[in-house]
Amino acid sequence: MEIDRPRFALVLGAGGVRGIAHLGVLRRLVAAGLRPDALVGCSAGALIAAFYAGAGIDAEELVEYGTAVTARHLLAYGLVLRRFRKVPSRIRERCDWFSDRLSLLDRCDVDRLSFGVRRLGLLTFDTVSRRELFIATGANHHSVTLGDAARGSAAVPLLFPARNIQRDGVRLRLIDGGVSRTLPVSSAFDPPIGARHVLAVKVSGMPGVLERSNRHFPSLQERYEDQLILLEVAVPSLRSLFYSEDQNLSLVQAGESAVTPALIARIRAWQ
Repeated sequence: MEIDRPRFALVLGAGGVRGIAHLGVLRRLVAAGLRPDALVGCSAGALIAAFYAGAGIDAEELVEYGTAVTARHLLAYGLVLRRFRKVPSRIRERCDWFSDRLSLLDRCDVDRLSFGVRRLGLLTFDTVSRRELFIATGANHHSVTLGDAARGSAAVPLLFPARNIQRDGVRLRLIDGGVSRTLPVSSAFDPPIGARHVLAVKVSGMPGVLERSNRHFPSLQERYEDQLILLEVAVPSLRSLFYSEDQNLSLVQAGESAVTPALIARIRAWQ
């Protein structure tokens, strides 16, 4: 039924460390009283969507999480996951902190959500079937946990190992959903999410295999017209792995700046 469809979904795409900019968008929307009632995430965006809607961690605390983790921490975390022992103890402590927070998702479920979010979907890619796997509220046919889906969606090839799952006679090997689509707009409109309107947040980065045509994003805008807002965040450049947490704050601020009064007015007008 049309009345049961989420009024507006927020789609948070891939982008690696630059995905921290999504936190600024989310924080600004919440501050404006525009909480999305559906969330769809891929890669970095999947982690943010899972922590917010699944684990019930508010936008302010998520900003604290995001700004505490830099690219060198993520690189070290990837080495820890691959059982590489020569990681400095100071960096390993941050990796343990990151593991502890990810473990929160193992106690959560895509069907029990927070902050008024009614539907949640995470895009990942299964290398066994060589197909996208969309884990979503009301349609998790593979019984994949929220923790598995989030880790799989964010498992950037070469940086993190794939998430291997053997359950109910099904074998899955999940990696970053961004290899296919960095911004799963159609997943937000289609069932089981079925949103009436979508704000999709894009940060810079390599496009997915299905997005390589120059016409991909313009054609999405033409297809969905006023139902879709494609928001591209102009993120500051990060010139090396050894940037500071302060530069993470600049990414958050870029996300906040992208949510202009005009954009807020357009979202308020959605009925």
